[in-house]
Order: sequence, then structure tokens, then C-alpha cells
Amino acid sequence: MLYVNFVQGKHEKLPKHERIPFDEAVALSQEIEMEMREKKAKITSYFYVIDDELPDSLYEGEFVFGSYTAPNLFIHIRNNLPTIRTNKEHEKLRLSFIADMEEATDEQYKQEEDMENDLYRDLDSTKISHLKRWQRRTIYGAAGFFAILSAGVFAFFFLQIAGFQTAYEQQAAEAEEQSDVITYYEQALLGEEENLQSYLGEKNVSTLSNRETGIYARMMADQEEFETLNTLYEGDMSLVASFLAQESNTDTLRAYNDQFPTNEGQFELAFADENYEELLEMENVEINNRRSEMRTEAFIELGDLEGAREELENNTSSDLADRINRLEELNSQIAELDEQISNLDDDDDEDEIATLQEEREEAESELNDL
Repeated sequence: MLYVNFVQGKHEKLPKHERIPFDEAVALSQEIEMEMREKKAKITSYFYVIDDELPDSLYEGEFVFGSYTAPNLFIHIRNNLPTIRTNKEHEKLRLSFIADMEEATDEQYKQEEDMENDLYRDLDSTKISHLKRWQRRTIYGAAGFFAILSAGVFAFFFLQIAGFQTAYEQQAAEAEEQSDVITYYEQALLGEEENLQSYLGEKNVSTLSNRETGIYARMMADQEEFETLNTLYEGDMSLVASFLAQESNTDTLRAYNDQFPTNEGQFELAFADENYEELLEMENVEINNRRSEMRTEAFIELGDLEGAREELENNTSSDLADRINRLEELNSQIAELDEQISNLDDDDDEDEIATLQEEREEAESELNDL
């Protein structure tokens, strides 16, 4: 289970050096963020995210309440994770962490704030991109990085041009290249991705940032360029399958699994195809919080509530816990109604039997819906 520990931040609602369940921390962070925005004030807080089954923290960072950077911790972490470089082994942990965060966070806290309306007010509607928000966000982030880098290069070398003429000429050439990159990202925002794709494809994989890797991987997934995807993830086909599953791209995952079958890919597809018995029989699958919830759901669909409750101990889904509790209540209610009906006389208790049978039908209908 994920927890958040705040170690800085002066606010009466903000507990420090205390483990808070992740979902509660996200809700609290949004409450304080909105409060500080109204007050037009800022509070800087340092925090880290931990998993009670892991020895090290999963994420450490600084959240400035009232800064409009993000409405809550979940959005803040989700936006910043792609900028952190990591190796292949840690990339698996990163994907698992993202999946666990998604499962632990209520939908109301996953919505990005729309702060782009003013930027697009005068833009020709025929030229507005139809890209998803995450695509615009990642492209803007990368474009902003290059813009800042270019500005810094120019400012530094113009101030010292007299003493570093040779270095200036070299860096000016690099700045011109960065200017081209910014243009590629601007074109991609309008749906013209060819130049950006060519630029990313020509770079050495080892030099791509995590944000660039994510953008390029989504492009390659859309085009089913599976060999390139394997290269991006250093030949780890299980990691590619997890990436495609996390993107909710079932058709592409199916096509990928046909060429590069993995246990993880087959597990995800078994769930998508509602082959629950096959899913539960699978072995040697890397189980994270999300896949544990999928196993729990499979047990429920097969009517094995005991197995579902046992599997529930491996994940943090309160929705599944509530569902299991309700199913057990309905099963008990139906069994009790059956016993009452069996003890009544068909002729003497006809009205009462009809009432009990109606109650049973309602309970069974709800049971089937669940």
C-alpha cells in the first residue's frame, strides 16, 4: 500500500513525519492547494512516497501549495515522473508505481486543469490539434525545456562573446538546432508529427530522456513499429507489453503479443477477453497492484468470493472490497429467503411466498449486475 510522508510545510492541516495513505494525501493536497490559491499565498512542502513492502521511497519531491503547478500530489507526480531518467530495471518499478497510484486515486483527482483556453482563444479552429491532453502536455514540456535551454545559451554567450568567439559559434549552431526542435514540437501540436518523429528516431536511444522515450514509444505503438519499441525498452518485451497495457491499447497489445508473446501480455489479453479461468491459471507473471486487482475481479466473475477476498490482501482496491462485501451479503440474503420460502405452505402462504420471491428476484438481479 502507498503512503505519503510530509516532512516540511507550515500549515495546520498538514501533518509532518506521519504516514498518510496515498489517496488521503492526494485529497488533502488538493484541499490545501485550493485554499492557498484563494489566499494568493504559497507554502513549500517536501514529501516522499513509500510502499510498505519496499525498503526505499518510490518518489521524493517538493510540492508548492498555491503555485498552480498542479492541483494535487497525484497530478504533480504523474507530470514529473517522465522527466526522471532511470535504467530498465527501475523503469519496471516506475510503471508499477504509476499503476498503483492510478488505482489508489479517486477519478475526481485525476483530471488535469484546463489552463490552455486563453492560449487558444485566437487560434483558427481548423488548426487546433486533436491530440489528447497527455500528448499536448508532454510535447509542451519538452518544447519548454528546449526553449529555456536555447534562451540560456544565447544569453550566456552574448554576454561573453568577446572572449569566447569560437565557443559562441559552436553553441550558436547548437541553439539553431534546438530552435528546429521547438518547431517540430509546435508542428506536432497541430497534428503534424513527421518531423518530430524523424528527429527522435535519429537520436541514440541511450540519449533520449524519459519524456522523449514516452512520446516516441506512443508514436511507434500507433504505427505498430514493434521492433523499434523493443529497442526503446532495451529488448524487454514484458516491459513493452506492460507499457501497451497501461496505455489501454488492447488492439496494439494483441498485435504485439502475436509477434512477441510474453506472459504479461497474455495475462492482460486474457482479462480483456474475459478468459478468467485462463488468467488465474497463468504462472510466472509479474504481478503488480493493478494485476492483483485483475485477479481479484476474475475470482469474483467466477463466483469464487473466498479466492477474491484472499487475493484482495495483495492490492488496495476499496471498490473491490465493497463489491465482495455486497456480494456476500446478497448470497446470504438469497439463502435466507430460500429457507423461508421452503418452510411455507404453497397453498396457505401464497401471498407471503410471492412477496419473498419478489425480494429474492431483486437480490438476484443485483447479484448478477455486480
